[in-house]
Parts: sequence; C-alpha cells; structure tokens
Amino acid sequence: TRDELEIFELLLGLPKVGPKSALQILAQADIALLKDAVAQEDPTYLTKMSGIGKKTAEKIVHELKDVFAERGFSGAAVVAGVSAGWQQETIDALVALGYPQKAAREAVQALPEDITDTNTALTTALRNLSS
Repeated sequence: TRDELEIFELLLGLPKVGPKSALQILAQADIALLKDAVAQEDPTYLTKMSGIGKKTAEKIVHELKDVFAERGFSGAAVVAGVSAGWQQETIDALVALGYPQKAAREAVQALPEDITDTNTALTTALRNLSS
C-alpha cells in the first residue's frame, strides 16, 4: 500500500536500518499499530518483532515520532478494525501461539461484532484458524 511504501522509505532513512530490517518490520507489523506505537512513543510493539531489539525499537520510535506528526500519521486507537484493547491482546496471544502477525490480525478482524472480550475472541479465532 501507499502507507507501507512511505513507511519503508522513512525506515530506510534512519541510521542503522537497512532494506532488510525495513522489510522485516513491514512484514511483521500492522501499519495502524505501528503508527499508534510511534504516536504514543511506545517501542514495546516493535520489540515484539523478531530481529528488533529494545535499543533499535526505541531509536525507531524516537526518530519517526516527529516525522509521523508532520505527515499527519495519526495514532488512532481504532484503525483498520483493530483497537488497542481486547483485540490487540487476542492478536498478541495468537502470535505467542505461533501464528503470523498478519494471520492473527485477519482472524481478529473477522470475528463477529458481538465478541467483546479476549477469552471469547481467542477461543473463536483459534477455532476459525484451525478449520
């Protein structure tokens, strides 16, 4: 997408972030959650990705914070159907169980709207992913 390309180019402009690292981040990251993490100055989201350590995550967040603000990238809590609450907890749990970030996000986005808690969401998402 256009956002992914723009973020890729921004990542390439950072010191010690090459094409391989930038692609690795984009392959694992949900763009909306990445924007949210940078807007909130929270490197935790990035540290959950393989190959991204605490110092690198902090540096990326610090460097991108002002650029994201200038370009109007918002840190909205609900973007692309996933919020920072129970949905993110469900995604994190699925990733911890070995599912790829993208598959976990899609499984959560496909959940019925009447689900409002992590336990029910996780059970339903696991059932959907295993079928």
